[in-house]
Amino acid sequence: MTRRKRGPIRVLFGLLLIVAGCVGVGVGIVAVIGERDRIEDDAVARGNLPAQLDFTAEAREYRVFVIGGNAESDSTRTACRTSTGTEFDGSEQRVSVTLGNASSVGTFDAAAGQMSIACDGPEGERFVVTPKAGNLLRSILIIVAGALIGAFGLVLVIWGLVGRKVPV
Repeated sequence: MTRRKRGPIRVLFGLLLIVAGCVGVGVGIVAVIGERDRIEDDAVARGNLPAQLDFTAEAREYRVFVIGGNAESDSTRTACRTSTGTEFDGSEQRVSVTLGNASSVGTFDAAAGQMSIACDGPEGERFVVTPKAGNLLRSILIIVAGALIGAFGLVLVIWGLVGRKVPV
């Protein structure tokens, strides 16, 4: 003969993990929204397609974004060329980034100094050149980790409520 032994500590710990997971997901979402805002806030050059923009660059990697209601499809029809001869096309990106109404066209490395970039694409669409930030991946990983922690907490709660069979 057996009976079920409940696990109130597992339930309590599971509930704490669910709360921690929800907090993690929330923090990650807020961080992703912050990344979207930084695209325009940190822009070193802005214009409307087609255009050539001049800016003073730092020695770093930059990303070009098309911004608008059809940004994702417009970015694939946009091509750019820098004053150093780097060419890239939105349809040939290895990794595309779309956050809200901003979609990437491509990236380029710049040396410190005066730089220009010419982009051609759907007429009148806005585009910006912004320093490439590495925080987006971290934000997404925080969301995934929060979801996994919450799921593990849910398993603990269920296990604690159902209990396990023990001999009488």
